[in-house]
Amino acid sequence: MQKRICPPVSTTSAASAALREYAGSLRPVRATGNCKITYQDQQDKDVTQSFGVRLWFESSDRYCLYGDVMFDPKGMSFAVNNGKYWVYAKMFNVYLKGDIDKNSRNYISNPAVFLDFLNPLDSGCNSVDMAASAGIHDILICRGISSCGQKRIFMDRCDHFVRKIEYYSCSDSPVLTVELDDYKKLAEAENLVFPRKLTYSYYQGQICVDRREIKLNSVKLWRPGEKQIEALFTPPEADILENLEIK
Repeated sequence: MQKRICPPVSTTSAASAALREYAGSLRPVRATGNCKITYQDQQDKDVTQSFGVRLWFESSDRYCLYGDVMFDPKGMSFAVNNGKYWVYAKMFNVYLKGDIDKNSRNYISNPAVFLDFLNPLDSGCNSVDMAASAGIHDILICRGISSCGQKRIFMDRCDHFVRKIEYYSCSDSPVLTVELDDYKKLAEAENLVFPRKLTYSYYQGQICVDRREIKLNSVKLWRPGEKQIEALFTPPEADILENLEIK
């Protein structure tokens, strides 16, 4: 197979325009697949669990994911809904909720970064600069209102898809790396392309302590109805959360 050779994007504005063109083509989709999580338990031993997932995306301001764990189809779930979010993790005995801050550096518990690659210039990008190109990628560096912390967007030179985003703390330590692969067109909308493999690596210092790999076997257009929206984006019932650690 011949190696692709494409010229780099020469300016920040050209790279930003390419990313915004992709974001502008987005339409509501629903997807199904599987997730594999590898994390360290209290004894610092690696634990791996796999489960089915379902994803609904209406817009960059409203999407959710449900994972079937511990015989509960909503046992690992979260939703981002017009400026607010909630996270429910039955296996970890945790429920989180709060307001979305697009300039927040809280990448660990805030699910707003989950689909950040679809519209990466929408959050944490008060200033955008070009970095030196790396291999087949052009790199954009985003900084928020504060100069500390940043995210680096790796854009494929040939197709202009986001292939990786690296998130860094104010001390310039890696916090989260998101890798995207296996982009495919939707059968119902050939102008819409969506990655089928999503990999999230969470770090403490230089050590990866949590890795989540999602493989989507089906991505289709979605026509959200009012009742379905209400069902999907309503937080878990109070009785389910009765014995959880509320934060």
